[in-house]
Amino acid sequence: MRLNRVFEAAAAPLAGASAAVFAGLSAGRRKRVFHPRGVTFEGTATFHDGNSLPFEGAEPALVRMSRAAGLPQRLPDLFGLAIKLPGLGQDLLLVTAGEDAVTRHLLVPTTGFFRRP
Repeated sequence: MRLNRVFEAAAAPLAGASAAVFAGLSAGRRKRVFHPRGVTFEGTATFHDGNSLPFEGAEPALVRMSRAAGLPQRLPDLFGLAIKLPGLGQDLLLVTAGEDAVTRHLLVPTTGFFRRP
């Protein structure tokens, strides 16, 4: 527990600095610097107990699909998928990546949502 507090205290100034950088970049662009446009869907996430979940049931969910830089559609861009489960306080963020052992850890641009993992 104590170590977590040390990390949180050390990260606080960095969080403020990075927020200021992104706010400045967004102000200069006059829209979000990353994922400026997207499509959001509302739905329900259903969880079934497979002996590995601490619960079973349904939770409200928001799903947003967007392009990272907001480039024109004909140009490659990073594609993002965000799943927000407000009732669980959980956000899942995914972005296009490579397929093999090395590139699956890298952000890889693509021209469509279903063209890359």
